[in-house]
Amino acid sequence: MTPFPCPYVFPDSRRCPGHLVKIEAFNADLSWVFGESGGWTFNHSQPRSRYQLFCSERGDHAGDSLPEQMKCYLSGIYHVQGREALNGD
Repeated sequence: MTPFPCPYVFPDSRRCPGHLVKIEAFNADLSWVFGESGGWTFNHSQPRSRYQLFCSERGDHAGDSLPEQMKCYLSGIYHVQGREALNGD
């Protein structure tokens, strides 16, 4: 699989040379339900808030001047590499 390029752009218009190594979801609903069959089922929802992206070169770019570029919503995450690539299609 081709790595997803880091979306961070420095103030001087240089793109970060890194690639994404981790994506954290915030405010997702997680639950485990005990079913009639005696087993547990895990359920989850899409995050209600945002995703935090992490780069191979600089983590979440927190020390840089524009770290908000590494925060995105579900609609914005598709723009990083395309919906098909993120879904494995």
